[in-house]
Amino acid sequence: MEPDVPLNETTRTRAMRSVILAQCFGMIGGQAFESNFMLLYLAALGVGGSGILMYLAILPFVHAVLVLPAAWWADGRGKKLVGTTGLVFTVAGFAAIAGAGSFRAGLGHLLIGGGATVFATGIALFSAGWLALLSPIVPQETRGRFFAKLRISWRSVGIGFAACCGFLLSKSSPVATFQIVLAVVVAAQVGRLIFYRRVPEVERSVAHQRGVMASLGEIIRLDGFASFCCYLFLLTLFTTNSRVLFGLIEKKVLLYGDGLVVWMANLTMIGSLLGFLLGGWIVDRLGTKSVFLGCHFSFGAILTLFLFRGLFPLHSVLVLGPIHFLFGMVISALSIAVSTEVLALLPRENKSLAAAVVATLQRGGVAVSGMLSAWALGAGLLSDTWTLWGMPMSSYDSLLLLCAVMVVLLVVTLGLVPSVIRKAEWMPR
Repeated sequence: MEPDVPLNETTRTRAMRSVILAQCFGMIGGQAFESNFMLLYLAALGVGGSGILMYLAILPFVHAVLVLPAAWWADGRGKKLVGTTGLVFTVAGFAAIAGAGSFRAGLGHLLIGGGATVFATGIALFSAGWLALLSPIVPQETRGRFFAKLRISWRSVGIGFAACCGFLLSKSSPVATFQIVLAVVVAAQVGRLIFYRRVPEVERSVAHQRGVMASLGEIIRLDGFASFCCYLFLLTLFTTNSRVLFGLIEKKVLLYGDGLVVWMANLTMIGSLLGFLLGGWIVDRLGTKSVFLGCHFSFGAILTLFLFRGLFPLHSVLVLGPIHFLFGMVISALSIAVSTEVLALLPRENKSLAAAVVATLQRGGVAVSGMLSAWALGAGLLSDTWTLWGMPMSSYDSLLLLCAVMVVLLVVTLGLVPSVIRKAEWMPR
């Protein structure tokens, strides 16, 4: 590896500030998916429930497929080069999505699928070298707090974005309203590109000395690495897609208006602020073990509470609002622990490739979950209406029940996490 670029304290501080600003602009694109805005946009274009799940699964699927070759390219050709190329793709992809509403259904749906694929390709290229780019910039002793600050910053921007969407959207909003918001998202992707270019690439990339399969073999043999990836795949398979199911139940079963669906998702993001704070604090003081243990059991409880919403003698919004808040808090605290654990496991060489292996398994879990859910709904395998202890349920509730049961059964997989089965060297002393 070539000599590293000098990084004094002033340069480090400036670089970390640029990282935060880049993500504040760029993550608005991700928030458009997470806040259920894209779900509502697809519904306004006439896409059915199974189609919505399939379209939303494009992002994690393409990411899982492309992130490994993108990381190999990043390690050999330069993380900034690959990342910059990816951000150009994100601008083009969201522009196509925004324009889809101006065409008839067939061509519009084609633009949605194509735009989502291009955007997902850009995210894969950008994220392939992201953690490896940050690794030498962020000091090891403050990583938990930095990632908390980073996520709180872009999440706060996302909450503001979702709040504006909640005010703009009505009971059943016209397509033009969605397109105006998406134009703002495109502009934000350009802003991300500007600030990303200011982040220095401290560790210079060099040509690969070994083939990709040999490098992957070395990475997989790292102590605790393969088991941790398996744990992430299984956990995301039965948890992350729950946010989409929440939105579909609220829109199509509880018949909430567009604005209310976005506000409910916004509560998830507000809860995530507390989750980032708690996650960063606990990781830096107690290590990641406590976070993994607490979050895993919390997921099962939260999904079960959503299913049993009919048992509470209150308006459904007063019940589901706190559930959204808790879900956001738990999943965000978990993300801090995951990022910290991944950085601790990254090798000196092929950092981007190693981080991409983790991302492939993690995003693959999300994609498989969404595609299997879409297939089950489209094939008519699930009853549209059924009852659970006298409470009316839908096919979306069936999928949520499966997730709740499986996440509880997967408690045994906690033994796959290195920090759970032993005290790792990067935990507080």
